[in-house]
Amino acid sequence: MLTCKEFTQQVTEYLDDALPTSGKMGLWMHSMMCGHCRKYLRQIKLVTQLGPELPDPPENQPSPELKANLVAAYRDRQRDS
Repeated sequence: MLTCKEFTQQVTEYLDDALPTSGKMGLWMHSMMCGHCRKYLRQIKLVTQLGPELPDPPENQPSPELKANLVAAYRDRQRDS
């Protein structure tokens, strides 16, 4: 069974439908047994649903390219730890 750390590392891939069926089942099984990860999954789903509704950032905010690079670096770091 997955650990909570493995669950949090794979949750974005799960929501993006980028996991194989076995990975989806592993996350589902873990979430059924772990209330903390089930709550985390609900929170991440809510954030991703609300994202498009947020207003455009002001001019002095980081560019979308910089944000994408930061997200990619974060995901790489999560995989390596």
